Amino acid sequence: MTTHYMDEAEHCQLLAFMYQGRVIARGKPNLLKEGMKAGVLLEVICTQPMLAYRYLVIDPLFHQQVSLFGSRLHLLVEDPVEGQRRVQQLGQKYDLPIEQIISVPFSLEDLFVIYIAMEQGRLKAGEPEQ
Repeated sequence: MTTHYMDEAEHCQLLAFMYQGRVIARGKPNLLKEGMKAGVLLEVICTQPMLAYRYLVIDPLFHQQVSLFGSRLHLLVEDPVEGQRRVQQLGQKYDLPIEQIISVPFSLEDLFVIYIAMEQGRLKAGEPEQ
């Protein structure tokens, strides 16, 4: 089965993520989630997610690891305490009320975005295909 809908992929026994015609990750959905060690995922709920996205994506702490997830933002961080502190600082600086910041488990959509960013970094660095 081929799908762009990660909620459908959640029901597969085995899946593969593809990018530019290459498989960049494969495995059982639960094992891919459990095996992701790139950081901690924070979910930010605020009144203006698009505006917050613009400020967060350029902040060096987040290394461009910001994605819109519906009306919420997902941030991949190494240190969740520092990540929360920085989001609150940016909210105050740009007058963006931050309603909630919580640590959430990875979804398949989050994993796909992370794997693509990792692959783009590998390609940019000129590393050979694996």
